Amino acid sequence: MRCDLIIEGLHQSANTYDPFKICESLDVLLEYVDIENPLGDTIYLHQKPIIMLAKKIKHSPQSYFVCAHELGHIVNQLIIKVCKDIIH
Repeated sequence: MRCDLIIEGLHQSANTYDPFKICESLDVLLEYVDIENPLGDTIYLHQKPIIMLAKKIKHSPQSYFVCAHELGHIVNQLIIKVCKDIIH
């Protein structure tokens, strides 16, 4: 699957490239937590993704990169699920 098509689909769906707004449009929760390393992580609670970002990067340009990175993990998992559903 081409990443540029996925990114463009997310852009069209949320009408933005802002990863925080894309998370909001996908109902992905975001939490700032006291973690040092890594700066972000994704957990699943009742099969719903939650992106955890380090408090120390809140309101920094780096938070956009880390949020987008974690969002990429979520999208990747969705693609894998869809492919598995197609195969089965």
